[in-house]
Amino acid sequence: ADARRLGAEALRSDQLDRSLLLAVAGVSLDDSPDTRTNLLATLDRAPALAASARAAGRILSLAVNTATDQVAVMAPEGNGLELYDGPALRQVPLPDKLVGGSVHARPDGRGYAISVLADLVEDGELPVLLLDDTGARSAVQLGGLPRLYHSKDAAPYPHNRAYLGFSPNGRWFVASLIQITEEEPTRTYVWGLESPGRPVARLELGVEGSAPTITSDGRTLFSADYRGGFAPQGGRLLVTDLPNGRTRRALRPSDLGVSRLDDVLALSPDGRTLAVAGGYETVLVDTSSLTPRAHLSGQGVTHGLAFSPDGTHLAASGDRLMVWDISGEEPLEVLAQDGDADDPSFSRDGRTLYTANFSGLVQAWDLAGDRRFLRAAPPGDPLGWAEPVTRVSPDLRKVGYTQVGPEFRVRDVATGRLGAVVAPTMVQASVNDIAWHPDGTTLNITSGAPVVATWDSDTGRRIAQRPLGPPGSTEGAYIAWFSLDGKYLLVGTNEGRLHVLDARTLAPARAPIQVYKTEQGEPLGQVIAAFRPSGDLRTAWIGDAIVDYVAGAVRPMPDLGYRVLAAHPSPDGKRVFVDSGPTGVGLLDPATMTWVSRPSAADADLAGDSTVWSQDGSLVASISEGRLSYWDGRTGDRLGTATVDEADGGLAFSKDNKRLLFAGWHGSLRTWDLDPRTWTQAACRLAGRSLTEQEWRTYLPERPFQPVCQS
Repeated sequence: ADARRLGAEALRSDQLDRSLLLAVAGVSLDDSPDTRTNLLATLDRAPALAASARAAGRILSLAVNTATDQVAVMAPEGNGLELYDGPALRQVPLPDKLVGGSVHARPDGRGYAISVLADLVEDGELPVLLLDDTGARSAVQLGGLPRLYHSKDAAPYPHNRAYLGFSPNGRWFVASLIQITEEEPTRTYVWGLESPGRPVARLELGVEGSAPTITSDGRTLFSADYRGGFAPQGGRLLVTDLPNGRTRRALRPSDLGVSRLDDVLALSPDGRTLAVAGGYETVLVDTSSLTPRAHLSGQGVTHGLAFSPDGTHLAASGDRLMVWDISGEEPLEVLAQDGDADDPSFSRDGRTLYTANFSGLVQAWDLAGDRRFLRAAPPGDPLGWAEPVTRVSPDLRKVGYTQVGPEFRVRDVATGRLGAVVAPTMVQASVNDIAWHPDGTTLNITSGAPVVATWDSDTGRRIAQRPLGPPGSTEGAYIAWFSLDGKYLLVGTNEGRLHVLDARTLAPARAPIQVYKTEQGEPLGQVIAAFRPSGDLRTAWIGDAIVDYVAGAVRPMPDLGYRVLAAHPSPDGKRVFVDSGPTGVGLLDPATMTWVSRPSAADADLAGDSTVWSQDGSLVASISEGRLSYWDGRTGDRLGTATVDEADGGLAFSKDNKRLLFAGWHGSLRTWDLDPRTWTQAACRLAGRSLTEQEWRTYLPERPFQPVCQS
C-alpha cells in the first residue's frame, strides 16, 4: 500500500526529480508490475530528459557557454551564480560568490555577464559585471555605467524579461538600465567589447527598453516596446540604427501577423532571422525585409527563445518546451515537452538543450536520442520518407522500409547505412507492406499488384516473380508473410483467397484457398487485409477465420466473447495474442480456444499492426500511436509501456530477450533495455540526486528512512 501511494504521489508531483525518486522508492518497497508501471509512467513524463541537477535555490536565469559547454545558472536565494559541467550537470567550483538577477553567456565563449541586485548596487557594486570563462570577475569591466542604475533582470522575479544581451558573435554588448528610484526613464547602453571603456551609444527606447538584441555588425538594435499583459496596445518591435539611435521601424502586431508582441526576442547566429514572441505563437522575422516567414505555436505564452549555434533549430519555452528544426521550407517539430522548463539554451553541438525552472531544477534534454531512457543507435543515413511501413528482419540485422510507389530500401542496423531505393515495376493499389524471410536474406513487397516477387535484401536484385492469375486477372496481393520455417510465402488477396507459394521459386505449393465465401459457397471478393502464420507450421490466423494452409481447410473463428480485430500466434503455436480494440488485448490458448488472460480495458489501444513475439514465445510486444508495450507471452500480464517519439514502426526482440528494438518511421533506431533494474538506474540518473530524509518523512512518516538513489 505504501509503494502504491508513492507511485501515485510520483505522478502527481510537479517536481520531476522528486517524482522520479518517489517512483524508485515505490519499487524499492515492493518490486511488482504495479510499481514498475508507475516508474515507467514517471519516466514517460519526460522521455527526452538526459540529466538533472538541483541548484541551492530558485533559479532566475540560465545560460550555456558554448566554448566550454558549461551551464551557468543564477540562484540569488542560494549560492548566486552556479556553474555545471554540461554533459553530466556536475557542479563546478567557483572562485568567488557572485549574486545577481541574471546570467548571460558570451557567444564567442569568452565569459559571461551578470546583472547585479539593486541593493548591492546601492552599496557601490556595478550594475553589470563581466566574468571570464571560469566565472571570475574579468580584469576589464564596462565603462560609463551610470550610478544607482540596475538592470531589471536583477529584480527579484523578472518574469524572464531580458535586459542584457550579447551580439551573436560576442563583439557587442547591450544593457537596458533602470534608475533605482525609477524617477528617470530606462536607458540603453551599447559597448564594443574590444574596447569597453565607454559606451558607443546611449539610447532611450520605448517604455522599458526590454529585450535589447544587437546584430553582429553593431549597427542594428532590436527591442520590445513592451506594454504588458494582454493590453490593447499589443506592444511594438522597435528597430533602431546604431550608433545614432534613430528608429528605423516600429512594427505592430498586425505587421507580423500576431495578436500581440512580447518582450522575448532571439537573433539567429547568421543574423538573418529574428524570433519574436507574439502571444500564443512565435513569429520568425526576416531581418532584411522585416517580414514574417513562419509562425510557430504550441508552447503557449512564450517566456524564452533560443537558436542553436548553427541556427538550424529554435527552442521556445512557455507552458510547454518546444524545439523546431527550421532549416527546411517548413519548420519541423523536434521536441514537445510538458512542464515548466524555461530559459532554453543549446549546447555547442546542438544535440542537447538545457533549461531551468523557477523551483531550482536544471535539466538537460537529449535532442539526438542517444542519452534517453530508450536509447537511439548512432545516427545513420536519413530515410527521407514520411510514413513508410517499417519491418525489422528476424535476425535484427536489417530494417526494411517501403512506401507508396511502390519503393523499398533496406538499412543495415550495425552501421546505419541505407541501401539504394528499389522501385519495382508493380501496380500500386491502396496497400503497402513488407515481409521478411526468416533467414533475413530475402523480402517481399505487397502493393495490391497482380504479381508476387521476392528480392535479395543485400543487393535489391529481384530473385523470383510470378503472376497470381492468368493474363488480365485483377486479383492483387494485399498482404504476405513467410511461414515461420521459411518454406512458404503466404499471400492474401483482394478476392478473399490465400495463395501458398514456394518461398524460393514462388511456384504454387497447392491450389489457392478460398477463405471468404457466400452462404451459398460462392467465392466472395473480400480483401484479406491482415493475417499471421502460426508456429505450428500449418495455421494462419485471419482475424475472423483460421486457415489450415497445408490441408486447405477453413474454419470460422468461434465466439470468444470479444470482437477479434487481429490475432498474432506465437512462434511455437501455443498462444495467440488477440487485439480486441477498445476492450483491450488478451492471450488465447488455440488448442482449447479458451482465454489464458481475458482482454483488459487497461490495455485498450496498446496493440497495433506492428506486433511481434520473442523467438521462445515468452514475450510479445506491440506499438500503437507512439506507445511501445510488451507482455508476458505465457500469462498475458503487461510488463511495461514506454513512449517513443514516432507513432509507428517495426519491432524485434533480441535473441536473449533482454532488449526490444524499435525502428521508427523516420529512420530512428531505439533500444529498450527490458531489465527493470536499468529503469531504476535511469530514474536515479535523471533525478540527479537522492531522496532526502525530509522527503521520506513527508510521504512515509511511519517507516524508517531508506536511502533512495544514493550514488
